[in-house]
Amino acid sequence: MLSGVFRSEGPVVVDGVAAFPEGCWVELMIAQFGPDITGIVRVFGEDQFVVPASGMCPCRYIATGSVEERELGFAFLSNGDCPGSDQTPLMIGSFTYMDPDPIVGQDSDDYLTGTIVIEGGDRSSAQTVTLRRVKVWQEVSSQDLMCDDPLVHGSGPESGDAAR
Repeated sequence: MLSGVFRSEGPVVVDGVAAFPEGCWVELMIAQFGPDITGIVRVFGEDQFVVPASGMCPCRYIATGSVEERELGFAFLSNGDCPGSDQTPLMIGSFTYMDPDPIVGQDSDDYLTGTIVIEGGDRSSAQTVTLRRVKVWQEVSSQDLMCDDPLVHGSGPESGDAAR
């Protein structure tokens, strides 16, 4: 149900995380396996989802994630998977899957709505984030499964591959 690529509709600001000072555009590539999810969180500096956000690791693997009914929860390192990032705080995403009723003659978009906070952060005061699905799982390519930083993960398909 949730596998695919979702992108934020606006810049995401997370209080208490230096990597998100003015807001970053977020892309979430997830694969659902029963009640578990895995995937990659990418962070961009602009709304075309091409230029990685400056001064931060562009790719984060979901450390843990699960789904129950329409509720999705996951965690990832705030500074990504670059060297030295293992001591950075976790960020927690809590989302609800929304599949709006289709209107005759129009495509129906599905999306996730919820919050991303630093571990222990206050969800009640966090920015509401909407992530719209831009690819279903069948459209996800092997390139989508790669972390894009060759300095960190190497340049070949054998390193940085989320499908492992």
